[in-house]
Amino acid sequence: MDSSEIENQLGDFAAAFAAIPEVPEPPQTTLDIISERTREKYWNRLLRYFLDPSAPHGFGSDFLREFMKLVEDRTEFGGYYDTGLDAVQVESEISSDRGRPDLLLYLDDEWFVCLELKVTASETGQQTKEYATSTQLGDLVVSEYTEESRVYVYLTKQGRAAPAAAEFSRLHWRDVQATIDAFLQQDRGQYPSKSTAQLADFRDTLREETMTDRPFDTQQAEFVELYLTHQDAIDTVHRAFDRMVETQTEEWVTHFQEQYLPESWDDSWNCGADKYGKIYKDEWRIDENGKQVKGWSDAAFRLEFRHDIRKESSWKKGEVRFRTDVPKNSDEPYRDRCQSVFNSYRDEVRATIDSSKIAVKGNKRVLTEATYSFDPTRGPDGYYTALREAFEEHVRLVPQLTEIFEGTYMTLIDE
Repeated sequence: MDSSEIENQLGDFAAAFAAIPEVPEPPQTTLDIISERTREKYWNRLLRYFLDPSAPHGFGSDFLREFMKLVEDRTEFGGYYDTGLDAVQVESEISSDRGRPDLLLYLDDEWFVCLELKVTASETGQQTKEYATSTQLGDLVVSEYTEESRVYVYLTKQGRAAPAAAEFSRLHWRDVQATIDAFLQQDRGQYPSKSTAQLADFRDTLREETMTDRPFDTQQAEFVELYLTHQDAIDTVHRAFDRMVETQTEEWVTHFQEQYLPESWDDSWNCGADKYGKIYKDEWRIDENGKQVKGWSDAAFRLEFRHDIRKESSWKKGEVRFRTDVPKNSDEPYRDRCQSVFNSYRDEVRATIDSSKIAVKGNKRVLTEATYSFDPTRGPDGYYTALREAFEEHVRLVPQLTEIFEGTYMTLIDE
């Protein structure tokens, strides 16, 4: 693919991208955050908790009452009376003589509701037929309840297959969501805010999973289609970007010293020829005897400037992050002492960097830091121009940094 083809494709891509409506990503629910949005057991636990009048949510039997109205409205259940709800028992995965239904709501000797919950899975075999013909559900003897006072509910999404057993009435999660909405709208501050927030979070999970038209998902699907349509051009320019970052990371010392050398640069400065972007003075490399060394591995005590040339974000955002760095692989006593000595110079350092972009950090790794912006479309030229600016601004700190460095390592050698 030649450059003109790439340019034409990217032009079409840009136009199509601009035509897609902007839809912000909705906040994640708790189950989204833990990547369990469609796990049936969590939906079961949450619904059981909110329905249980004895649970510490503060709703009492109020939410249970609204849920029972929904069941009564959508089924042939005739055993529900709006009394005694505070005594209703709510149990999950109860044992029966023919399987383990998900939820059982019952009022002793009055009525029961047996629920089977489905989120993404379908009915396993003849589950509902097994439950409908069970003679015992937990401690309940089914025959002791009249047909009008017992009901079997199959709770699933709209459009899913009907339950195998005719005895099971179908209820949809969207109905439960609507019930929660109505319940929350009626709240006048009488319930604990934490509980209403948790119930609203569960409602949002139901909404996200049951919506047939989700604007954000639609937008994401359009982005995927757009990428697949233009993937050759996109991948080609992305590979070129990766190669550029890799090349500059490997060759930055040569480019910087041959084309962008700062005016204040002299023979006492060196660059580390690696991806870590080190710039340092000879006198900032000292061994355990107080002698200058060339290799960093021979230096027991080190100080250096660093910039993040290897990070893609530097090139994409158009930012050179430049800092005074105490290498993290230095001995802990040295790092502690260097931090302490530096912080004793804080006022002097602040006076020196006044009106500059440099910020005082004073932690064990970073003593000072500044970010210099450039137009990312300028590529390497923009980066090195900003790097030169960063060096020139930080040079004013060199006398104090050298004094701090010497005060640190000399004290440790004397010990």
